Amino acid sequence: MRSTFIGYEVSKRTIQISQKALDVTNHNLSNINTDGYSRQRVDLNSSYIPMTGKYGSKLAKLSLSGQGVNAFGVNQIRDKYVDKRYREFTAYVAEFDVKQSVLSET
Repeated sequence: MRSTFIGYEVSKRTIQISQKALDVTNHNLSNINTDGYSRQRVDLNSSYIPMTGKYGSKLAKLSLSGQGVNAFGVNQIRDKYVDKRYREFTAYVAEFDVKQSVLSET
């Protein structure tokens, strides 16, 4: 049997997860021109309440479906090739910056 306030709980959780997704989107947009920044996303999975024991019938499980989603993390979306090239390029630039500064001191 469903709880009396299950609809409110699902709605509250949905609003909280939507707010987190908007925060991540805002973060992505504000760092769009930052060197080395990679886009992030909120990872979601559906809520599941395992039913065992005397309430474990198929009908009881069916009545507990539709519990909304849970956010289980924020991950970066990265391309390994681009990351490798970026690190190689920044190391190359840093090496020649040091050489230039050493040579300009003499």
